[in-house]
Amino acid sequence: MTTSAQPALTEQSALIDGVTIHYATGPLAEPGTPGVLLLHGWGGSIQSWTPVTADLLARGRRVLVLDFPGFGKSSLPPFPWGVEDYTRNLIALIEQLGFCPCSVVAHSFGGRVALVLAATRPDLVRRLVLTAGAGIRTDAPSALRKLATRAGKAIFKLPGLSGMREQVIRKVASQDYIEAGPLRETFIKVVSQDLRDFAARITVPTLLIWGDQDTDTPLTQAQVLESLIPDSGLVVLHGAGHFAYLEQLPRFVRILAEFIKD
Repeated sequence: MTTSAQPALTEQSALIDGVTIHYATGPLAEPGTPGVLLLHGWGGSIQSWTPVTADLLARGRRVLVLDFPGFGKSSLPPFPWGVEDYTRNLIALIEQLGFCPCSVVAHSFGGRVALVLAATRPDLVRRLVLTAGAGIRTDAPSALRKLATRAGKAIFKLPGLSGMREQVIRKVASQDYIEAGPLRETFIKVVSQDLRDFAARITVPTLLIWGDQDTDTPLTQAQVLESLIPDSGLVVLHGAGHFAYLEQLPRFVRILAEFIKD
């Protein structure tokens, strides 16, 4: 049995506000076919979406997937960025490419950007899909974390204690922060933002796809988003965690295809 060759992504780069953005696009099956923009999570890249982009391309959809500044093959932000900075850069890219309006599919950190994008530029977004999307703060900093934040800098300057700084950080900080390297200040700005106000402003149809075993962005955060976004619905993937879209890929792509169909 012979099979026809599957469409492939074409990798390119663009200079947006002094930042080199690495992105990939899929072929346009028919003129005017609405596109699908995929936004990866913190520490991810274009490759994070490979199984999903393969399914979308096989269905004849236009696809745009990118490395956020500081990740993959894109260059670092010129200064510590917040979510709005990432969003402005993304808007400039999709407008430059003419890839709008489009459906937006976002995971984790990408969900933060997607919330701001959909709230501030609904003209660019047809439909929104968030899977394990971040942006809702439900955690209260522990006493140890507060102590390390408020007094840490002074304490670590004392004789004999300077070498303990990294040990304390590893006890109170998340793995993403520990591994952020030059993006540590950006990470702090990003995770400190609660985006409830942006979520409440979203008017485009929105689907939340969540794993009930997600410990990074718990299901309670999805329920908050569902209560804030007027035209939204929640699908729970039982037994799945933070990467539910990969853990239950066949079900995820079926749900996605149905929601974004024309």
